[in-house]
Amino acid sequence: MHGLWYDKTRESNIGNNNPDRVLPSYTRIDFAQLSNFADDLSFTMNIENLTDTLYFPHSHSSHQHQLANHLT
Repeated sequence: MHGLWYDKTRESNIGNNNPDRVLPSYTRIDFAQLSNFADDLSFTMNIENLTDTLYFPHSHSSHQHQLANHLT
């Protein structure tokens, strides 16, 4: 079993009542692979952010942002 997922997020407002402060939109692509070799042996591989996109998934205010991990 395998899969390819993408997460497309639109520009979002940072807060602090200032509509000019926004986080940029982004598209993140993830990949997963599950292989069963025997009844008691399997292998799972997950790759997040396949294209190593710089993105900010969360912001609590204009001075506190969360930077996402690079390719993992």
